Amino acid sequence: MASKPVDDQAGRGWKALVVSGTGLFRSGDLTGAARMFRRAIRLRPYEPRTHYQLASILLRDGKAHEASRIFREATRLAPRMAESWHGLGLALHASGDGRAALSAFRTCVRIDAGIWRAWQSIADITPSEHERISALKMARQHLGKLASQPTAGPAKLVYYADALADMLDFEEVARLIAARAEAFPDRATASERHARALYNTGNYQGAFRQMTSALAATRPCPASGPDLDTPAALDVLDEVCTVLSRAGLAAFPASGTLLGLVRDGHLLAHDRDVDIGILQAGAQRPDLARFIRRHPGLMLERRARPGDRYFALTCRGIAVDLFVYTRRGDHTLCGFSDLPGDIQWRFAKFSLREACFGQLTCTIPADPRRYLAESYGPGWTRQDTGFASAISSPALFETDPFARAFYSAGRARAAIRAGDTAKARALIHQSPIPIILQGERTHEMNT
Repeated sequence: MASKPVDDQAGRGWKALVVSGTGLFRSGDLTGAARMFRRAIRLRPYEPRTHYQLASILLRDGKAHEASRIFREATRLAPRMAESWHGLGLALHASGDGRAALSAFRTCVRIDAGIWRAWQSIADITPSEHERISALKMARQHLGKLASQPTAGPAKLVYYADALADMLDFEEVARLIAARAEAFPDRATASERHARALYNTGNYQGAFRQMTSALAATRPCPASGPDLDTPAALDVLDEVCTVLSRAGLAAFPASGTLLGLVRDGHLLAHDRDVDIGILQAGAQRPDLARFIRRHPGLMLERRARPGDRYFALTCRGIAVDLFVYTRRGDHTLCGFSDLPGDIQWRFAKFSLREACFGQLTCTIPADPRRYLAESYGPGWTRQDTGFASAISSPALFETDPFARAFYSAGRARAAIRAGDTAKARALIHQSPIPIILQGERTHEMNT
């Protein structure tokens, strides 16, 4: 691209604006940063990098449509600037145009196959399972090269470990961390990734030991998110249940989401996500992964696969846990995976009926009080913000005690990061295996 002449004064002014805008962006002042970069573009409208920086700021500020327009200008000015195509794809997806976003991501990796984030973006939104797996393989390959370089920083190792996990190569994740734990950002990060990898191989005892190590090294994190935005979560519950029901799936609010609606008349503010059940109609599980990935408003976790019994997704920024409930004789079961000993719950067989909760109309278990008593015990009518059904539910069935203990330690770690030590103590106390912190055998948190 030919550079246009510019006088020295304008050049110095442009550089000063870019430096100022970058500083404002790093300090969190997105409005001020965008203002500086707009002024810089007026001085030098032919600089693609300045357009890219402004568009990135606007996208971070939630102004996806405007960001799309400016990213497009950056790709016009520099068609071979791969990161602008990736940014354009992100902005288009945030604007609701998934097809155009996918096209932009594909263009990005055609220009530069080493942009691993673009491969992951393809995996996130493509409706093709074959393309998705191929994209995840490419992300893993390029991150592996980066992580093997002597100059690779700790973050690259974390990204590589996560890319391996996206490919369900949990044994390789465990080997990587065992060999290079000291190169990870900190002990807590390495131990948590190690714990989750071991858990997914069925080594619950090893997973518990590593998660306890992560817990012991955890400190409060001021950036931890707030409690659930209950009005937004209620809208998401309605939207996702409606989408699933229109597809012929028997969807219903489950677990803590149903508890809040039935007991309190609203969602639980201290909850982390929206829980939805799908009552399986026949002998074969519905292909929820394919259905969710084809829906533009739903974003499924990368490592989800067709045939899973649990799915983690997001809808408009709200986390949703989706469980397939399968009938077996006189009971109905749901759980996290098909691994023997993993977390699963068993309930008395139930059917669904329609119910109204204010403006929300949905189907729920025909006898919701029985379902909730089975889930939370006879005290379900009393609030207990420290209770965790993956650890202490009476409905847990054929679950390894170390799997429950793993969740005690993992969720206590999340509570500590959020600054909620009282909840962390409650979670540690529920562990069926005593949790050892700072060399002391105890169920209580050391302070």
